[in-house]
Amino acid sequence: RTPGQGSEFYSLREYVPGDPFKNINWKAFARTGDLMVNEKCRDAVTDLYLLLDS
Repeated sequence: RTPGQGSEFYSLREYVPGDPFKNINWKAFARTGDLMVNEKCRDAVTDLYLLLDS
């Protein structure tokens, strides 16, 4: 599992200028006083091949 654009939670890290505001974890900010962002796990790419023979 590697961080990237995906849908599954990966980790929580400190905010870096340029991070999208939608990734800010406001509950963690309220708890710590530091801006924290959610990192997502890169979605796995799977190839599906369907072979039909009639």
